[in-house]
Amino acid sequence: MKNLSAFPPLSTVTLNPAIDRAVTVSGFAAGAVNRVEASADRAGGKGINVAATLAAHGYAVTARGFLGEGNAALFERLFVRLGIADALVRLPGETRVGIKILDPVRKETTDINFPGLVPSAEAEEKLEAQLRTLRGGWCALSGSVPPGMAADVYARWIRLLAEGKVATVLDASGAALRSGLAAGPTVAKPNIHELEECLGRKLPDARAVVVAARETLRAGGRLRVVSCGA
Repeated sequence: MKNLSAFPPLSTVTLNPAIDRAVTVSGFAAGAVNRVEASADRAGGKGINVAATLAAHGYAVTARGFLGEGNAALFERLFVRLGIADALVRLPGETRVGIKILDPVRKETTDINFPGLVPSAEAEEKLEAQLRTLRGGWCALSGSVPPGMAADVYARWIRLLAEGKVATVLDASGAALRSGLAAGPTVAKPNIHELEECLGRKLPDARAVVVAARETLRAGGRLRVVSCGA
């Protein structure tokens, strides 16, 4: 572990975690019988992945957000193994499972994503109370917003965290990205398709991407990173 006094507090927020179930099917074909050659489950969700990467590189990080109490063990083992502080608010029920069908023949991945648990107003208040106490450091707000939560929740929390001088990283899509960018996150990382959807226009070349990324900085923030696929 790195010298904690040398690094600011780091947190991630995952509102809609998932167990990523990767199944390998050579020559996968829709509408046909497919035989699974291998299968593996992994604790996932964008914010969980960010926390795991930070911890694997020696940084102290706290995972925040929601987690179904019915199948939390896979996540809890990951946190213990990597030394991630677990501050996830537990919800009744089970965290969703996302299926990834890996086809090594066609070199394709097919994603099948299930909806997440619906957090109660009380659970949302518990998480927001955590964020309200943070002072300084960084907080990454990543992934989809679960059913029943307002699409502008990231925007609200970006402003809340700014009151505590917490720098924010936003990685979302759709309405959550659009409203979140308007709140001026310190860093945002849309992909090119998400940015096109957010701004309502095509970005045909690198210059158009740069112009669009700079446009999103008008509301505030310091950096925009746009991933453009292969």
